[in-house]
Amino acid sequence: MENFVNHALIKENTIESRQYQEDIVSSVLEKGNSLVVAPTALGKTILAVVIGVKRIEKFPESKILILAPTRPLALQHQKSFFKFTKIKEDEICCITGTIKPKERKEMFENSKIICSTPQCIANDVKKGLISLENVSLCVFDEAHRAIGNYSYVFVSKNYSETAKNPLVVALTASPGWEKEKIQKIADNLFIKNIEVRTHKDKDVRDYVKEINVEYVPVELPAEFTEIIILFKQYLAEKASELHRMGVSHTANLNFFSRKNLLELQKKVSRNLAIRGRRQPSLFAAASKIAAMMNVMHSLILIETQGVDSLNKYFFRLEQKILNKEATKAVKGLMNDDRIKKAVQLTEKLKREGIEHPKIQKLRNILEDYLSNNPNSRVLVFNHYRDSIMNVYLHLKDSKIIKAREFVGQADKGTVKGMTQDEQSETISKFRQGEYNVLLATSLHPDEFLIIKSPKGEIDAVKIGEFVERFLGKTQSSKPIRGWKVLSFDGENTEFKEVTYVHRHLRKNNVIKTRFKNCGNVLVTENHSLISFGKDGRPLAAKPERNLFVHTALEAENTQEKKILDLAKEFWERSPKAIRRKIYCTFNGLTQARIREMKSEQKLLKVLLKQNGAYMRISEKSGLDVSTVANVAKRLEKRGLVAVKGRINHRNTNILEKGQGYLIFLDWFFRKQKYYKMKYRISLDDVVKAPKSIKNFSNLNIETAYGKTKLPQYLELNEALASFLGWFVSEGNLVDSNKKGSILLSSIQKPIQKIMKKAVVSGLGINPRISKKGVIVEGRLISYLVKYILKAGDSTINKSVPPKIFSAPNRIKWAFLKAYSLGDGHFDKKQRRLVLTTISRKLATGLVFLLRQLNVKKITVREELHKKKNWRNVYRVHISEALPFFLIPKKRNSGCYFNAVPRALEDPPFFEKFANKFHILTSNKKIRLTKSPNNKTSYDYIKSIEKIKNQPRYVYDLSVKKNENFYAGPGLICAHNSVAEEGLDLPNCDLVILFEPVPSEIRTIQRRGRTGRLDEGRVIILMAKGTRDEAYYWVAYHKEKKMHKILSGMQKDAAFDEKSENGEKLEKKPKTVKDKQTKLFEFK
Repeated sequence: MENFVNHALIKENTIESRQYQEDIVSSVLEKGNSLVVAPTALGKTILAVVIGVKRIEKFPESKILILAPTRPLALQHQKSFFKFTKIKEDEICCITGTIKPKERKEMFENSKIICSTPQCIANDVKKGLISLENVSLCVFDEAHRAIGNYSYVFVSKNYSETAKNPLVVALTASPGWEKEKIQKIADNLFIKNIEVRTHKDKDVRDYVKEINVEYVPVELPAEFTEIIILFKQYLAEKASELHRMGVSHTANLNFFSRKNLLELQKKVSRNLAIRGRRQPSLFAAASKIAAMMNVMHSLILIETQGVDSLNKYFFRLEQKILNKEATKAVKGLMNDDRIKKAVQLTEKLKREGIEHPKIQKLRNILEDYLSNNPNSRVLVFNHYRDSIMNVYLHLKDSKIIKAREFVGQADKGTVKGMTQDEQSETISKFRQGEYNVLLATSLHPDEFLIIKSPKGEIDAVKIGEFVERFLGKTQSSKPIRGWKVLSFDGENTEFKEVTYVHRHLRKNNVIKTRFKNCGNVLVTENHSLISFGKDGRPLAAKPERNLFVHTALEAENTQEKKILDLAKEFWERSPKAIRRKIYCTFNGLTQARIREMKSEQKLLKVLLKQNGAYMRISEKSGLDVSTVANVAKRLEKRGLVAVKGRINHRNTNILEKGQGYLIFLDWFFRKQKYYKMKYRISLDDVVKAPKSIKNFSNLNIETAYGKTKLPQYLELNEALASFLGWFVSEGNLVDSNKKGSILLSSIQKPIQKIMKKAVVSGLGINPRISKKGVIVEGRLISYLVKYILKAGDSTINKSVPPKIFSAPNRIKWAFLKAYSLGDGHFDKKQRRLVLTTISRKLATGLVFLLRQLNVKKITVREELHKKKNWRNVYRVHISEALPFFLIPKKRNSGCYFNAVPRALEDPPFFEKFANKFHILTSNKKIRLTKSPNNKTSYDYIKSIEKIKNQPRYVYDLSVKKNENFYAGPGLICAHNSVAEEGLDLPNCDLVILFEPVPSEIRTIQRRGRTGRLDEGRVIILMAKGTRDEAYYWVAYHKEKKMHKILSGMQKDAAFDEKSENGEKLEKKPKTVKDKQTKLFEFK
């Protein structure tokens, strides 16, 4: 019968009573600040709950603070307190950066249990929003992070200095294997006590499922051995040369591990910077080290992954040489006779279909196990994601094995990443048994996106400005609703909902990724772009030269008739200072008409109460009978009243429309102000007026300066679109005195006539023509262009007006035609129309507009313009006929818009060239000159360069389902590189490690996964006499060393405790030197 923890604040029969957990709890409460080291699945979260309720029991008015490095982990702790404790749910909160500071303060003050990320607590403490004085327990989950400038360090120090009753509990599965690091963690968290538990401990064994760990050795074939010998001969020769040069202290090949080679490389680089010219041999040494690193990687590939991976690696090196991208080290390496022979042997093994024997061994193990255990689940871990697909291909034709690869969101090598939805779906199907084998393993702020607002307005917007409008100063991310971004669903380009916006401190360099034909995009080095995988499906890949990246070929085209309510538009979009200067007047309103309106108001007020004859109306309204008759007749013609009966006994009654007119009259006489010969009504009163008002008002929009007026309702027609095209290409805002005007520059009279016609027909204004061009006078027009139509106020920030994007196609073409006549020219040699601008926003908008209109033959170039102070100039090249411009066809013309990567449709070709552009010497081309079937196109990265002015923050979006968005003038498809953490793998019966892991962190992580095993097995495949064995022993000794260090620390802590209590000591006091390296030194 199971025993459960019994406590007043813990729900009955929820927490199993385990002796080792009780011992740890007692030790923590007795000895104080404690570091608890235990592998995953031994219940560290339960410890936090139990210790937390005991501290509340002792200090009822205090709070418990649980810190975790990520939001999902913090939420996990919150759910544990919900599940196991009787504490009210409204007293258990989770505080993260998505919550406003004021709300965080209230939550902290009103809660008993606070789960949070350390950054939030640190920021709020620094600002004085919260105090840790009343916190009686502070739990640091994933405590190995408590080093350097991480927020754990600040919070721990502040907590120890301010709390009345402090107690620190630090939880981790692996604090590391270096004593200095573990000591630093302990110092930073003020640790006094260490508790360590493993699966082998006596008090733990009863609560851990039995796991049988089995090592399966694999013999490499003789063909592999021949290649390995060639690599080792090359490495031995270079090692001797480096030793003779005095770069390394030994020629022993065992010294030249990857880690030591990297250290040597750093050492040589430092010396080169200091005395490179005086010591030319350093350049030779650097080249030899680089070559050794390439060969070392090749050796690892053949030993641990097999022929396929090594063959692809050699191919990439050869392509670098063909593309003139290779270093001297690579050129010298590939010219070496031993490496040439290794390449030939690898290609031969590839042709003969010989693969790494671990793959066949893995298949045999899986088929044998699953045939005897058909309902089991198996996890296969592979350290190298590049080889996951190779393993999958060798398993998928099995009738017993139902395998599915499971990887992260970004691409590595040729294996596509998975979206969060795909990951969740895969795990769900694995749990349900649809699969029985699982193979597992930011943008510059000034970059432009195509955004659709909740009101449906489309615009090219800087991602930094877009994200900042939602975030407070301390927030890093926030959920939003209603906004959409241009995205790619695998087949079509469409607007998808933005679910989160993100802001990060830049940790990597921002790079300008230049493409062959579609401009560039500004992303961080690790921000994935959308390429394609072996099956042709979209794949997230980090930027690298020659990578094919998806770019939009078409775009969602919205067509709506646009009639602008200028009163509402000015009221919503213009600054307050401008809004005060703008007012409304009535068209054709005179003093005589005012008198008529007053008479109409009096008559309608009487009729609203009761119907009657003219005589009765006259008595009630104060109007004479003849006036009543004239007013009634006038209103009857307009359908506002009904008049019935004989001439002398006519009965008049008010109609529904007349009631609306009366509302208008009451509103008018209440709101209007007579000033400077005009009856004026403010924008605020017009916008807030009843809806029926617009049926009776004929308003103009005017400003305090100038005589220019515009109608309240302005239609976006072809003439207005043409005016906007002229303004964006040739227009300037001119502010002279208080008038203000727009100059459409042109000295050609035929062009001036076209411009004038567009202004007259579009705005209803008669412009003035001068030598410089067409002048549209009036500050109101400047306000219209700048604030309402948003066409830009200077050359550098000109843009396609957002309202054009959702207008009918004829309006779009009218805009483009005017722009082409202004800032366009025909390139006779190349036979194409070229649109030019220095505005990146305008270039992005023009490309998107052309994509909406299904114009496919477009290329984008960015150049430096000498005449414009070396400013960047964007040129959009159009190579197909437009409705207003005939472009003759070129013979044998090919461009990225209709050249599909051959590898996209040819799997064998993908096997050899992957998703990269290559220059081929054969008759075959890397791209097919044909129209793509899936409405998409791919361009390749031509160069990558680090930008000079690095921003402090970079930005990202989370996009519903697609997790990608288009960015930059060429509409390059970028992947959302932000992913939620905390995704966990399900329980399983068998875990197979395809190779031992060289990192102690990965060892602990995988042990955590195996901790969720039911009773079962762990199988580790190892190739004899290879890096597999070396990696295993490295990981084994690192873990052993970690436990030895922790054991020593426990003894030191016990020694210090006895010393403090005055007990008799069994060992000599430590020397001053020993005290300097001692673990616990508290002032």
